[in-house]
Amino acid sequence: MNQKILCSTETSLKYSALRGLDTAFSIYIDSKKSLLRNSYKSSLYFSENNIGYLYISGLALQHSKSHNLPPLEIAHAIASHLITIQNDFDVLIVAPGWIHLRLTDLTLSNWLQNIAVSPVPQPSTTTNASNLFPIQYAHARCCSLLRLAHLDGSLLLIQPLPDDNAVSWRVISPNPIPWLDSAQIRLKTTAESRLIAKLIQAVDDLAPLNACANFELAAREVSQAFEIFWSCCHIWGEVKINSLPLAQARLGLVLVTQTVLRSLLHRLGAIAPLEL
Repeated sequence: MNQKILCSTETSLKYSALRGLDTAFSIYIDSKKSLLRNSYKSSLYFSENNIGYLYISGLALQHSKSHNLPPLEIAHAIASHLITIQNDFDVLIVAPGWIHLRLTDLTLSNWLQNIAVSPVPQPSTTTNASNLFPIQYAHARCCSLLRLAHLDGSLLLIQPLPDDNAVSWRVISPNPIPWLDSAQIRLKTTAESRLIAKLIQAVDDLAPLNACANFELAAREVSQAFEIFWSCCHIWGEVKINSLPLAQARLGLVLVTQTVLRSLLHRLGAIAPLEL
């Protein structure tokens, strides 16, 4: 897999969903020769629940009145095109006309793996944030866990130099990290799912087109979700002995968290310490 810079639309799942949705809607409009091409703006809302990670669109509801068609009819028409042009999301239609794009486990595993090997760019902005210590502490905790994993052979990593603030830890082995178990995502506990959801949202925020993103809030939410994950989800001891792939997947999630926190701290113009 080619490495992609973390702070780009290429790693944003939201922008991948938006591109597909916009293309599908354009095909739908072309099929309705009698309809005017009125301007529109796609928007997606992220949600994480018991059926997975979702992006939700109200595009059909938005255009039902102007097209004089039931929103469910428009939603199903858009979905029929969307299914043919992408396979990153399962497409679900929910009354009265919502389009749900559910992230597939394969796409999620590829996304996590991409971030685990992605370079982190130099800081690009400064911040007036008064207290980033909890975020920096979470980043340093991630680094401590990754050092331990590297030393005991659970993961083989490329480590950043102590004075290098531009390079993140990147995984060499296992490659890929065993995110999947029989084609299903291995990380399914509430704490794991919550952390993954916050990471998805943070990377969406880091995309260049998201000018209104609150990086400090995103960083705090990721660091808080990580602390809950670390408290609830064991890695060593019985977990590593009985299920090394699960231990490695959880360590992979630590690595992804470290990478995202590092990038958020860079956006805030702050140091991402390797230790405290």
